Amino acid sequence: MVRLLVAFAVVVVLVGLFLVLRPDPRAAGSRERTFEVFVEDGGMVPRELRVGEGDRVTLEVGADEPVELHIHGHGVELDAGPGGGAVVAFKAGLTGRFGIENHRSGREVGTLVVGPR
Repeated sequence: MVRLLVAFAVVVVLVGLFLVLRPDPRAAGSRERTFEVFVEDGGMVPRELRVGEGDRVTLEVGADEPVELHIHGHGVELDAGPGGGAVVAFKAGLTGRFGIENHRSGREVGTLVVGPR
């Protein structure tokens, strides 16, 4: 009877340790993604950025005129302009298609596509 209780306690402890210490399965496939983008003539090059859910995304942004970019759904904002690029990093935590808008012109200049893992 004592052996059975000890074995049960060991199993409970091992299961608890597994649940606490296991890596997040969503983070296991995450990657570092860096994009160089340029906003010119009212559009962004490249027009679409594709990443996976959980990826750490870094944008290096340049522009031919002052821009104030906002990535919908991720709360990311940055200012860039001629002679002064900007760098911003964030985690792509939500899946879907998210517009990248230039608040100065009120126009969508690109799209961030976050695919599921």
